[in-house]
Parts: sequence; structure tokens; C-alpha cells
Amino acid sequence: MADLENERLQQVDPLRTAPTSMPDWKEIELDVSIYKFYLELLLKGTTLVLILTGGIVSYVLAHSRERLVRFALVLPMLVNAGFAAICGLGYRPAVLLAQDHKNTSERQGIAVPYEFSPLVHLLVLSAIVYGAIAIGLGVLIAFAGPG
Repeated sequence: MADLENERLQQVDPLRTAPTSMPDWKEIELDVSIYKFYLELLLKGTTLVLILTGGIVSYVLAHSRERLVRFALVLPMLVNAGFAAICGLGYRPAVLLAQDHKNTSERQGIAVPYEFSPLVHLLVLSAIVYGAIAIGLGVLIAFAGPG
């Protein structure tokens, strides 16, 4: 019966049941480096998307009298909607990373582990902001300009 339960757990989430041969301190180091990578990627991606969106929106608003120019907003709308989805889907893995890091730190005897919640909170904030921008751009496309 216990073998059947272990097999079921491995099918559900093989990462949680796989034995680890890595020392805890090495796992903590890996968690921190993954966290830094994802945080940096999120910040750079946000910068790129906001620059792209701002540039295209400012062009469209400056040339709003031209016919069909508002459809240039489709690209930033799709990019923002895509990034909102990516950030929304990244929430659960970020929570699992934070929880795994906390558990590893406790096993190692570290009283206050490095806090990983800023990544989780930034993902939620980014998903909301990207979603709001995508909706706003959709409204501009639908109702703005003579085209």
C-alpha cells in the first residue's frame, strides 16, 4: 500500500519525492541564484515592455488624426496581455521556490532565511499592471481616433 502511495506521489510531483543528493547549503545557494535570475529577468522584461508600449502609444497619440494608426496599438496590447499571462502563471512556481527555500533554510538551522516574497509580490503586481495596460489599449483601439 505504501509503495502504491509513493508511486502516486511521484506521478503527481516527481520533484517533491525525488531524493536529493545535494547538501542543504548548496541547495540554498542554488535557490538564491535562481531567485536573483528570475527577479532580474522580471525587471528587465518589465522595462522592455513598458518602453515598447510607451513608444508606440506616444506615436499613436501624436498622430491620432491619421487613419488606421490606432491599430498600431495591437502589438503592445498583445505583448502586455502575454506578459500578464506569463506573470500570472509564474506566481505558483515562485511561491513553491520561496517555500522550498524556507524549508531548506529551516533544515539547515538558519533562523531567518532570505526572503523570497518580493518576487511573488512583483509577479502579482506586474500581472495586474500588464492586464490593465492591455485592457486600456484595447479600449483605445476600439473607441479612439477617426479610423
